[in-house]
Amino acid sequence: MSVSIWVLSPTLWEDLLVEHGLLIDQFSLITAPEVDRPVSCTLIRARRPPA
Repeated sequence: MSVSIWVLSPTLWEDLLVEHGLLIDQFSLITAPEVDRPVSCTLIRARRPPA
């Protein structure tokens, strides 16, 4: 079974989060160790700026 997914670029993620008042601390790309199972996940650490 095939599934279509949305994959946003780090730049687009940053733009969306900053637009909502967050500061980006770190982007990490986590990939599966199996070569035949190309799965990845983007982990984003963001925070609200001090008031």
